Amino acid sequence: MQEILCVGSIVTRCKPPHGPSQSVWGLPCTVPPWAEGIPKRGAVQQRACSVKRLARCRSVPLFLVSQVLLGTNLGCLLSLPYSHSHGLIVSPDGTRAAYTRRDMVVLSYGGKGRTLGGSTHVRWCSVASPWLLKSVEVDSFTGEPPTDPIGGMVATVKFSPDSRHLAVLVGRSLSCIDLRTSRMWPLAPREEMVTSFAWSGDAEVVYIANPSNRSFFRHAVHDPSVTRSIVCEGAGPSVPVTFVPVDHWSPDAEFVLFADAGPGVRLLNMQTGALHRFGESISKTLETAWKTDGSGVLSLSYATDQSIQHALLMDLRVPDDALDVTSRFVEGFSDCGQIEIEPLWTADNKYVIVNTSCRGGFLVRPHPWECVAIGDRVFPFLGGHPDQHRQGSTHDHRPPTVHRFPYAGWVMVLACGKYYAVDYTSYRALQLTLWPTDRLERSTVVSPNGKYLLQLGHLPSRIKVKKINLSAAKPLVQK
Repeated sequence: MQEILCVGSIVTRCKPPHGPSQSVWGLPCTVPPWAEGIPKRGAVQQRACSVKRLARCRSVPLFLVSQVLLGTNLGCLLSLPYSHSHGLIVSPDGTRAAYTRRDMVVLSYGGKGRTLGGSTHVRWCSVASPWLLKSVEVDSFTGEPPTDPIGGMVATVKFSPDSRHLAVLVGRSLSCIDLRTSRMWPLAPREEMVTSFAWSGDAEVVYIANPSNRSFFRHAVHDPSVTRSIVCEGAGPSVPVTFVPVDHWSPDAEFVLFADAGPGVRLLNMQTGALHRFGESISKTLETAWKTDGSGVLSLSYATDQSIQHALLMDLRVPDDALDVTSRFVEGFSDCGQIEIEPLWTADNKYVIVNTSCRGGFLVRPHPWECVAIGDRVFPFLGGHPDQHRQGSTHDHRPPTVHRFPYAGWVMVLACGKYYAVDYTSYRALQLTLWPTDRLERSTVVSPNGKYLLQLGHLPSRIKVKKINLSAAKPLVQK
């Protein structure tokens, strides 16, 4: 067998011992025409050379390289691994950042491709030194990626309130990572199907498992031997196992709001186990916006055509009551296309942030009703045209969107491909973007203390940090 490294790929050439009908992974074991005439080398020497060259690529899992290169009778083109980084988050104290990275090795020949395997890692670093990364593998597979609707390679990662641990949900498995020692241990049995989780204090995780019977658990993370406790079991009618629940946790994980197979939405108090049902909507598409202190929540449910079906404003101090504000939302956003709400209210708990596909971002006070088209108001001052969003750049194809900023009176606006911190009380703005936001394919977050902006580049996977100085914000002047 002979192998060469050519333009970032490995070409493996061999003479099939049992005729041209022999195949590898269902692909014909033949030699490409352009590979004819390649100088022969010893098989052992060539394999060793290929392993060394691929091992220099940091994104290649070595066990996959060895499986591919030490096999026999390969006559295919092996592309470099596909890598994707996403899910950048910052710890509550603003000192650490973390994200997930997925790597896959794909064998391609004759216009066809076959996935050989892959892995998912959680990476973290100090915000002060983002180039010093630590990493833990949280999932891996060989062959084709899993097709389980709730499984898969994408991981959900959350910092503990004290910023010392990470809880990781990947596929159906929930685990905890000690950031000091890089030790990882499971929190829930693998046979259970964990659908969502949240931190409840520094030493406890609450989570939902078994969607066909929906059970709610509490688990101490520092002592794996501690028996978990069940808060509520069999909440509501059963749902099919293929149904992916959408569970929405309050900021302090005291409450969780969810839809089930019955009408309306359900609210569970994780401290007392009290369960409430609100509304009569049968929609299972649900979005929520929680007040930052956890005292209230706005719940929106949508019909199949993405129109608003139900809007409820709940005061969690009096959970038996809910104010129906459906008519206000339907009238206010009837001509705005699809809408999407931020999961948290503004830092002063006055407004819900609503983004629309046609008119951009709004600040909404549900009761008494107030709706401010903040995106349209500031767009002309940030270089956009007041009547249209197409000004020669691909970024301008989108209306300006509004996102939460951790300071009262401020929001973050994405306009013309750049992020800005905007003071909507005195109309000042500060440009934040470090890299061009290539169609929003880069993760951009602000630390919870509002001191740093972090952006994650996909290729290469690195974090760039910029200090935020709001005192440098300038009055908005139309350009």
